[in-house]
Amino acid sequence: MKRFFHTLALTLAGLLSLLLAAWLSLLLCFNPNDFKPTIINLVQEKTGRTLTLDGDISMAFWPKLGIDLGRVSLSEQASQKPFASVARATISLAILPLLQKKLVVGTVHLDGVQATLIQHADGSSNFADLFDGDSNATFSYDIDGLSVKNSRLDYLNEASNQRIQVSDLSIKTGRIVQDQALDLAADFLLEAQAAKLKTKVNLQARLLYQSKARVFLAENLRLSTQGELALAKLNATLHANKMSVNNQGLIVPAVQANVDLNSPPHDLKMRWQLNGLQANALELNIAKINADITYANGKRLLTSQFSTPIKAQWSAATVAISQLNG
Repeated sequence: MKRFFHTLALTLAGLLSLLLAAWLSLLLCFNPNDFKPTIINLVQEKTGRTLTLDGDISMAFWPKLGIDLGRVSLSEQASQKPFASVARATISLAILPLLQKKLVVGTVHLDGVQATLIQHADGSSNFADLFDGDSNATFSYDIDGLSVKNSRLDYLNEASNQRIQVSDLSIKTGRIVQDQALDLAADFLLEAQAAKLKTKVNLQARLLYQSKARVFLAENLRLSTQGELALAKLNATLHANKMSVNNQGLIVPAVQANVDLNSPPHDLKMRWQLNGLQANALELNIAKINADITYANGKRLLTSQFSTPIKAQWSAATVAISQLNG
C-alpha cells in the first residue's frame, strides 16, 4: 500500500510538472498580436466597418486570463470616417471554468470611449446597422459587469442641426446575462446648444433587453439633474416604475416629474403626473396629465392645477387637448 501511494504521488508530481511546462511554453510562445489581422478581418466581414488596434495586445495568464487591447477604434460602415474609439479596453476570463467548458467573463473596463452618432437628413443614421443583428442568433454571454469612465458621446441631427453632447460619462452595471435584468447607474454632463441646456445627470434603473422579441424594458427608472436651462437654474427629477421600448415605440404606464426653474426674481415649480404615455415616430398620446404649477415673481404668486388627455401629431405639428379640468 505504501508503494502504491508513493507511486501515485510521483505520478501526480509528474503530471503537475508537465502542466507547468506546458503553461510556461504557452507564456513564452503565445503572442496575441499574431491574431490582429484575423480579428480585423472578422469585424470587416461581419459589420463592414474597419477596426483599428493601435497598440500591442497584452495578456495575463493567472489567476484570470486578462486581455488589454490598448486603444481601439471603429469606422463608420463602408467608410473610413471615425465612428467610435476607446482609449483603453480590458477584459478578463476565469481560467478554471474554461476547463469545464464554461465561459465566465470578469468586469469589462472601458476608459475614454468616444462616439459620434449622426441622424442624417434622409432618416438614415451611422449607427442603425449595429442593431440589425439576427434575432435568431445563438450567441449568449455572461459578464460580471461593465465599467465605463472618462467617456463622451456626440449626437447630431442633420435635418434640424440639433447637437447634443454627453461628456464626463461614467457607467457601472451589475451582472450582464442574455435575457436577464441588470442594474445600471450612470453619471454624465448633458449639453444641448439649441436649448441652452447644461446639466449634470444621474440615472439609475433596472434594465432588461429581450433579444427574441427585441423589446427593451426598464424598471424603477430614476433620473435627477442639476444645471442650467436658458440661463435659469434647473433642478429636476423623474421616476417611472415601468417603461418599454420596441420598434413600435415607447410605452410608459405612469411617470412622475418635478421641474424647478429659478432665475431671480422668477421662480417656477412644476409637478407632473403622466398616465398612459405612448409615443412613436408619428404621434404622442397621453391618457391623462395631472399638473400642479406655481410661478412666483417677487411678491406675485400664480398657481394652476389641471388635468387633461393629450394627443400630438409630429408631422402636422398639432396638439389636441380635450376634457381640460382645473
